[in-house]
Order: sequence, then structure tokens, then C-alpha cells
Amino acid sequence: MRFSRGARNFFIGFVALVGGGFAAWQGFAAVQLNGFAMRQLPVRRVNLIAVDPAAGYRIIVANQIAQVVETRPGEDMQAGTSDEDLQDTDVSDGERRRLPVKDLLGAMQGDLEALSSFVMILNQMDANELPPDPVVWTMENLERALEGDPKLKTNLQRDLNLRLDGTPLEELRPDALEIGIVIDFPVPITVTVGAEKKTLIARVRTGYIPQFSRDVTGRIQERSEITDDIVQATYMDEASKVMNGTKPKEDVAKSIRGRYSSSVVKGLASAPEKVLSATSVILNGDQITKASTSIEDSQNGARHSNLHLSLNDEGMKRLWKYSRDNRGFQVLLTVDGIPMAAPRFRNELISHQVTINQLADARIAQDAADAINQSQPKGTNTQ
Repeated sequence: MRFSRGARNFFIGFVALVGGGFAAWQGFAAVQLNGFAMRQLPVRRVNLIAVDPAAGYRIIVANQIAQVVETRPGEDMQAGTSDEDLQDTDVSDGERRRLPVKDLLGAMQGDLEALSSFVMILNQMDANELPPDPVVWTMENLERALEGDPKLKTNLQRDLNLRLDGTPLEELRPDALEIGIVIDFPVPITVTVGAEKKTLIARVRTGYIPQFSRDVTGRIQERSEITDDIVQATYMDEASKVMNGTKPKEDVAKSIRGRYSSSVVKGLASAPEKVLSATSVILNGDQITKASTSIEDSQNGARHSNLHLSLNDEGMKRLWKYSRDNRGFQVLLTVDGIPMAAPRFRNELISHQVTINQLADARIAQDAADAINQSQPKGTNTQ
């Protein structure tokens, strides 16, 4: 198709107008945001957080619940991708691990208990798999025992029902045989708390049962009938194998220290530090001055709730800058550590008024609005 000279001139002029308008807008945005720095914000009661997918997790909504789930190898998590094709079945238990958001936010506030839980969960260490009434030994006391402290060494050998050289004790203690000990040891984690980078100490727990004890209990469990005499006889038979050299002795000290070696500690810190460094607070309650809700009827007859947020100047610029730089990314609204919504930035947001649309649960929307309004300092004018 050929254009007349007049049509060509109009088309060229139109393109120039659009191009000029875009350039003018870019210049305006640059002037407004020039020198504006996204300072690191502390975690508050209400937060809008972002998680860089490079950490191996992404924010989604599944079963009408906002959550952060593990990504799969090969998934494209770059800006602008959508989770609309991610079905609820894709995030079912056993398929994708969920990030413990409450523990994540607690860790970012410097809460050591939350940090410890966060480290264990990300390393698939289930505290529920430890004995219900564990015999807990801290790494510090274990080291004293292994270095020869008489009292601690005696107690440790009794709790293991085994000497540190791998020799069984003469007296059988069934509880020690079955549950062993739980080792509590430190894992240093680098965390940014507010604007300050700190090294906090998570305490991680893992079980330890000597190989000799596992051999004895393994044989006992194969029996159709278990009596005290059978347990005692099995124990003595396994002990005799160790004593006469037909079964090797375990280096108990080496086994224990292997549970908290420097390489183990470094490995346990890797995933939590990666996620923590990839998580940022875009807004918190300090930038949100007021919240309200409204009900909207959709075309299919369903009713949804909308959450309306009023932002101060800093909040407006922060959201503008982040949405400008991160088109297509999803963020997470949390209240009291609980994910409430997961809005996606599809366009630049340039307003003091922001609406999070189509929350399926009106109660969640109202709870979020109430929490935001209750967080305002007394005497603050939110009109």
C-alpha cells in the first residue's frame, strides 16, 4: 500500500508527536525522581514487600491466597512475566515449598527466634521430626565435653549410651538408645535490620543417634515380639561385636562435630541470606496515612473488595520509582506478618491514592484497612 505525500507527512508528524510526548514524559519523570533515593525501610506492622525472583522464590496468588513459593528450575522469572498460567495444583504441598513470610519479616526485624525458624525451614529441617522431649546439648557444652570436662563428658556418654571412643556402656538406657541427643548450634546470618547490616546468630537443632544405637534398634524393630529381655540381649550381642573387633567403633567426637562443621554452617546460611538480601520493603505503615475499603460487583456477578491506600509524599515517590523500574513484578502486602494481597505493577503508579483491586475476602480487606488506620500515631490527620 502506497501513501500520498500528505498522508506520509501526517504519519511522520504523528510519530514525532508521540515520540516527543514520550521523551517529555521521561524527562518529567527524571526531574521528579532525580536525587530521590530508595532508603532501606524497617519492617512495620503493615508492609508492602518485594522478593527478587533470583532468590528462588516468587510471589503469587493461589486458591485466593497470597503467598511466596519456590520457583522451579528453568522458569523465567524476569520482569514482566505473569503467573496467570500457574495453576493452583502447581503449588500444592510437595510440589513447591512455601516461604515462611512471618518468620522472614521477623528475621528482618532482628527477631532471633524467627530467624532460627526461618533458617531451619529453608534448609528443610523439620523441628517436628525431633523427639518430643529431646535431650538438648548446645555446641558450646558439647565442645567442653569433647575437650574432657569430666562432668559434661560423663553426662554426654550417658545420654548417648556410648563412650566417646565408640565403646558401648555396660548399662543399657533404652531412652538414650532410641532418641539420642539433639544438638543445638549457632549459624551466623547476615541480615539488614532497618538500614543496618548485622550478623545475627540463629540457633539450629539437629538430631544425633550413634550408629551403634541405630544398629541395635534396627534389629529390635525386625522382631515380631519385643520384650525387655530381647532388647537387653540384642544390645549385649551388638556390644560384643564392637568389643571383639568384628564391628568398627564410631568416632563419636568426629560424628558430633561433623553436625556443626564450618562447611555445614556455611551451607545452612546460604539460602536464608540469599532470600533476606533479595527481600525489600517498598512501603511500610510510615508512608501509608489512611486506608479504606469498597465493594465492587464484577461482570460475572461475583463481589470483590478493594483496598484504598493514601500515601504521603515519600510513599508516592517510592511506589512510583519502584513501579517504574520493575514493570510486571508482583509485591506482597503483609499485615502482622500475614500475607493479605499480592498486587502486580503493570504500569507506573503516580498518585497519592492507590487501590489494590479484587480481594476475594472482604474480611481480609477490612482487617488490613483497620490495621493500617490503627497504626497511625495519635493526632495524625488522615483526611
